[in-house]
Amino acid sequence: MKIQIYIFMSLLFIISPLYAASLRVSPAMVTLQNIQKGKIVDLYQETGVRFTIFNDDEISRTWQLNVYPPAVRGQKNDHYKDILNAEWCWLDKNVVTIKPKSYEYVYLFIQLPDQSLDNQELNNQKWMAVIGIDGQSGNTGISLAADLFLFIETYSNHLSITKGGFNND
Repeated sequence: MKIQIYIFMSLLFIISPLYAASLRVSPAMVTLQNIQKGKIVDLYQETGVRFTIFNDDEISRTWQLNVYPPAVRGQKNDHYKDILNAEWCWLDKNVVTIKPKSYEYVYLFIQLPDQSLDNQELNNQKWMAVIGIDGQSGNTGISLAADLFLFIETYSNHLSITKGGFNND
């Protein structure tokens, strides 16, 4: 019995450093409301929110960051449609290398076009996008990934009631 325990403990110490990796990100979800067509939204300037990627490991880690429609990452939400064009959202960097026991900030920007290519209405919409964070695999061939959720609600057309009926504001 002692031999089995020693073997197990030895394997545990040999294997665990090879596969130890962490990925911690904050926040994991952001909801943006009243996004207007044609206006560049700097999430940090408007709200003070930025994404923080932490590296709790003993070695540097490199991460790839991209914005995707949810379906590309296998995600969906019943109350939000996939964003029509993921290029409407971008990050200040697409690759980040984080030193051991450190963190990096990543900033998000959004700009909806004045008009969609297929003349689809851009106001009164609820879209979802995903920020994919993908690790680069090391010698083990294993990498970590995380999905951050962006819920984007566009500016609403207001209706006012007048004596003659409804008017768009």
